[in-house]
Amino acid sequence: FLCYVFISEPTYRRGDVEPELLAHELAHARQGHSLDVLLVEGLLCFGWFNPLLYLFKRAIQLNHEFLADEAVTRGLPDVITYQHLLLSKLMPTAPVALTSSFSFQTTKQRLLMMTKRTSQASAWLAGTTATFLLTALI
Repeated sequence: FLCYVFISEPTYRRGDVEPELLAHELAHARQGHSLDVLLVEGLLCFGWFNPLLYLFKRAIQLNHEFLADEAVTRGLPDVITYQHLLLSKLMPTAPVALTSSFSFQTTKQRLLMMTKRTSQASAWLAGTTATFLLTALI
């Protein structure tokens, strides 16, 4: 929350937190994602009836995950190891029969985004378009 990452002391002392996961959470703190979350939650207090705000909130949360994953994978030589670590944390140790254990759409999108490369021209075009649309909406 804000510029802090909270971990239980026994877990930290035992070294149960992988460095990559700690780096991911620190990226959230350094990039100020709590401020975005607080802003959206404040908007939801007044506009709880607006379904677009809930979609907006979900998009912001997913973008935060993409940004934190990018911060972690930028310093890793092997992205696949990080992806396996995420999957190991999300999948149960003993799979339940007759169920699919990989039904996490958000995780699937995160794994795809880690290996996706965007050209400078595409990024510039997307930013310009978003700025134009936001200006038009305001």
